[in-house]
Amino acid sequence: IDELADLDQRGPAAVAHERPQLDACDLSDIVAANATIARYSGESSIAFSFPSKHHWVLANRVILSQVVGNLFSNAVEAITATGRGSGSISVSIHDKEGRVELVIRDDGEGFDPEAAATLFQRGFSTRGHKSGWLGLHWCANSMVAMAGALELMSEGKGHGARAVIALKAAPMLAEERELAA
Repeated sequence: IDELADLDQRGPAAVAHERPQLDACDLSDIVAANATIARYSGESSIAFSFPSKHHWVLANRVILSQVVGNLFSNAVEAITATGRGSGSISVSIHDKEGRVELVIRDDGEGFDPEAAATLFQRGFSTRGHKSGWLGLHWCANSMVAMAGALELMSEGKGHGARAVIALKAAPMLAEERELAA
């Protein structure tokens, strides 16, 4: 309730530019929850593959979940746009020198690589019917606010797309250090 009162007094733009509280979050858990939602949200049959091993990052769990959910939703739309009626989304997670990298690959319609820079512009959409505030612009800004990054790549139309999220790794918990040893 205090957060809502704060929002009312200062407005959403002021609150949106503040750094969110970061905690240890299991990235694999966030991916699994959002994959379940996205799998049943479209008109196409979507096959998902993702790792089950825990990968801990420093992030705001709610915001990170919204970003991952939005990327999955975009992938589902890109697969549906191919007209095939089915497709796949694969997720891989890599630990890299104090950072964790999440890679989401889809076999959807893809995009012109030269358009990659415009994908994060405010209000930009590849879909004429799309409107709403939770777009790639918001996702990219949210990742930066969590000391992370978001990158989108495609080899071109018909070649699918890849989204890469990078975040700081969370320090290992004592129990995990014991299991890893």
